[in-house]
Amino acid sequence: MSNRFTVAQAADYLKVSEAFVQTMVAKGRLVADADGLYEQQQLDALATLIEKLKGEGIAAMVATVEQQL
Repeated sequence: MSNRFTVAQAADYLKVSEAFVQTMVAKGRLVADADGLYEQQQLDALATLIEKLKGEGIAAMVATVEQQL
């Protein structure tokens, strides 16, 4: 079973702000379970995307956040 995280814990895990996590929730990139928590698998997938986009600069990250992948 994977770990589950609150918004604050997810932000800490991803090394981003809580506002960023909330934006990812609003965009449907993170979906809470029935307890309102986020599975580590989702966070790891988002972390991989973040790392990939860092190499392309912040503009690429912002553009990706705005898209529905």
